[in-house]
Amino acid sequence: EVSSGPGGNAAAVLLAGDSAGDVRAHEVEGDGGEGRRRLMLGHTASMLTCLRVADLDDGGVRRRFLITGDRDERIRISHFPATHEIRGYALGTDGFVSSVDAG
Repeated sequence: EVSSGPGGNAAAVLLAGDSAGDVRAHEVEGDGGEGRRRLMLGHTASMLTCLRVADLDDGGVRRRFLITGDRDERIRISHFPATHEIRGYALGTDGFVSSVDAG
């Protein structure tokens, strides 16, 4: 679920990555229809290979993060749904990032 903003209602969303490296949130309507779409983040000139939303401990506070990986050996960790707040990167992995696990 993603909040539409301060005091806004939470909405169920489907996250989808594309071959251009962007992640979009697609709001799911109660009747199964599709509502608004929102660009959440983008990797630079790379194909996304995985994404995961995880609730993790951040200095004693539970926070929700969006973790994305790409074929160019980069992993990005962003706050979710405020993905402009980047928590960190993992750069220079040994190869193609095919999946991420958090817990």
